[in-house]
Amino acid sequence: MADEETKPRSKPKDNPWYRLATLHGELTDPGDQTGVTNESVERHRENYDVSTRNMVTWNRWMASHIGADLRTRLIDQNGYTAEMLTPFSEKERCCIEARTGVDRHSFQVDFSDLEVESPFRARYCIFPSGSFKGTTFAKETQFSGSVFLDCANFEAATFLDHVRFDGATFYRSANFMGAKFHEHMSLLHARFPGLSLALFQDVKFLKTANFADMKFAEGSAMFSRSEFSTSVEFSRTEFASAFFENVTFAGSANFHRVSFAEAAVFEWAKFTRHVNFAQAKFRKRGANFVNAVMQGEANFLKTEFEVPPRFFGATLHEGTV
Repeated sequence: MADEETKPRSKPKDNPWYRLATLHGELTDPGDQTGVTNESVERHRENYDVSTRNMVTWNRWMASHIGADLRTRLIDQNGYTAEMLTPFSEKERCCIEARTGVDRHSFQVDFSDLEVESPFRARYCIFPSGSFKGTTFAKETQFSGSVFLDCANFEAATFLDHVRFDGATFYRSANFMGAKFHEHMSLLHARFPGLSLALFQDVKFLKTANFADMKFAEGSAMFSRSEFSTSVEFSRTEFASAFFENVTFAGSANFHRVSFAEAAVFEWAKFTRHVNFAQAKFRKRGANFVNAVMQGEANFLKTEFEVPPRFFGATLHEGTV
């Protein structure tokens, strides 16, 4: 079996699921966005129109796979419209199958090991399952508002430009193990209902990362051995259990008003710059900072510990409050 780094990549247009996701066209690169011109405005408008048509087609294809209760919940709670979730007729599905090569009886979505060179928008798309394992996204990527009904697998994916999962819902798990983010990434307001897992072990965040205002009903968020090269935001996120063992925070880390209903583990974590836990809440299983290193100032003002925190062997900055 070929090594993961030398494994040959596939062209997106050879992938039937990519052809379905871009049935009405691929997006164009918006280019330099420092100034507003008539050309850039028109390009953004065209991208919006194309991505909206692609999204409606994708969701209508998936609509036959979801039940009436889920369809109602998506309309009531996730902002979908009835039009977006109206299943295609059998005749329409046969036509789309002929154009894309997607088996109309299969819903095992597989985008793995692709080299996606165009901007990729899957905003508000529904994924019964979704594998993007080993895929490289060269341009802006968006999954904001999307719903993953089963595992969302982004293991070893590479994002060379900005990527957003703002407001996305992960019903089962989100696997980003070994992924690499070269530019800003965001899961602002992402939701993990039920017994969900968010796996971010061994991830490299080379630019800013935003995990603020996420909500976990149950399950765990696991960031073990990951590296944050610059600032990261977790403010107001509601964790069930979260694990940050051996994580390196090279920039500032903001955990302001974060809550941990179960375990909060920071063993051997290294905080190079300022870290803010002000008004955070550590509940049932307490806070574990055993052997953590805080080289920058740490703020624990008005932090609530339901059980005594563990700081055995930890190194704290002299300005810690």
